[in-house]
Amino acid sequence: MAIPLHISNYLAFLETLPEACRKKPVDEERETWIATDPDLIQQVEAQDMEKYRKLGLNPEDARVGIRSISPVAWLVMDVIFVPGPKPKDPGTFRTWSRVLWKNGVHGKSVIIVAIGPDGRLALIPADRHPSQRWELEFPGGGLTGAKAWEDAVKLQTLEEAGHQIVGAPIPLEPDFGDTDHGSPFIVDPSTNGTPIRTFAVHLGVAGEPRPQFGEVMDRPLFFDYEELEDLYWRGTMPHPNRPGVTLHVRTGRNAHAMTAYRAAKRAGIL
Repeated sequence: MAIPLHISNYLAFLETLPEACRKKPVDEERETWIATDPDLIQQVEAQDMEKYRKLGLNPEDARVGIRSISPVAWLVMDVIFVPGPKPKDPGTFRTWSRVLWKNGVHGKSVIIVAIGPDGRLALIPADRHPSQRWELEFPGGGLTGAKAWEDAVKLQTLEEAGHQIVGAPIPLEPDFGDTDHGSPFIVDPSTNGTPIRTFAVHLGVAGEPRPQFGEVMDRPLFFDYEELEDLYWRGTMPHPNRPGVTLHVRTGRNAHAMTAYRAAKRAGIL
């Protein structure tokens, strides 16, 4: 069976991904794994397209491969093996989509706990299109093509917080240190496979934030940790500089950054 171009391109794309996005199962009968056999992919794709058609959905939405490409991310549809619910139940193959951010796959993606000279933490008011609301969030993001974590941390701190940093970034996941191994943060592993590392920095010289084109961000606001915990529990606060604007605080990035900060304080890392 001839391999369609979209599947051939997809298989070539998989070869470029790091092991973090293509795990090798220990037990192929009881774990999920990505199918790479072209004939099997075409068979499952055809089956799921027919299911979509019977449900009145667009069958093209079940196409395997790179479904869309933006400047920052890929939307990918894989064929994966899914084991049965019980040990003796046979597994099945099905399509499953995921989002991969380019700066986390071909670069470095980071969350930054930015500590001011007085010990307070910097959070950035940001108008976010995906959530359709203003968020109050720890600085973070990525640098496509970055070879060193420090480069991504310095750039994102300068872009979003408008500060240079004092000293070297402090990794808040001590099991990885200067390597690419260990346990990174992942925003939503059911749909997003991008690994993100978390660092603390001490802020130095202040300047003006330099958000990328398309990002709407204000100058950072600073909070004591206890104040931030209370704010997270409440969920929102009025934007102090934009009347009528509400800032939302409950995000995965914030929850992880707060947890990492608290654990690092207990461990004596900070």
